[in-house]
Amino acid sequence: MSLFKAFKKNSVKVENGVQKATITVDKGYQPDHLNLEKGMPVELTFHRLNPSGCLSEIVLKDFNIHDELPLNEDHIVRFTPNESGEYGFACGMDMFHGKLTVK
Repeated sequence: MSLFKAFKKNSVKVENGVQKATITVDKGYQPDHLNLEKGMPVELTFHRLNPSGCLSEIVLKDFNIHDELPLNEDHIVRFTPNESGEYGFACGMDMFHGKLTVK
């Protein structure tokens, strides 16, 4: 599969050299799996619809990110994946999960 198809399928768009995607937070994450390119900056916009306290935080442990997600607002998380691999993200209680595949 070409990288373009992977980005399109997984809702990742490249704008001005930055990989961008929006993740809706409501009974989990949608989408819950994204394909990313290593060495290129990433902006993930989390939009939380669910008032559950569990989903009020986003944790990307491998990128030292632990942020609060405001209800019904966008919150942008920025990082650059410099290594290929599988990276998880989760809610603050580690009950809901998503995955980033970096190639």
